[in-house]
Amino acid sequence: MSGFEAEFGGQVRVRTMQCDSPEGKAAAQRYGFVSHGMVIFDPYGQVMFMRRDHLVTAPEAHQALVTALAKHPPPR
Repeated sequence: MSGFEAEFGGQVRVRTMQCDSPEGKAAAQRYGFVSHGMVIFDPYGQVMFMRRDHLVTAPEAHQALVTALAKHPPPR
């Protein structure tokens, strides 16, 4: 997932957090994850894609980013 920043030419930011940290536990609770997951936000902070736990694949996340960027291209 961390390679997405380079692949998309700085159009996305990838942020990871430890699932056992206080911040990670709070995020897991907020989004209904048992332990971890993935959330993609649009430029306005709205959730565009979410998968919990081990239910997301890298190709699925990649396609979600392609779709998100098509709907909300970054300003030039």
